[in-house]
Amino acid sequence: YKNSKFWSADRITVDAKPQRLKEDYQNQLNRIWAWLESWPD
Repeated sequence: YKNSKFWSADRITVDAKPQRLKEDYQNQLNRIWAWLESWPD
């Protein structure tokens, strides 16, 4: 049994070019940080 989240991540890794993957990862990090910082302290 394979977790669907990991499975889709594997497929994205296989299908995407490394540069594109790196950009997507960076965008995801930026979104997470922006979301965290939007929380009231």
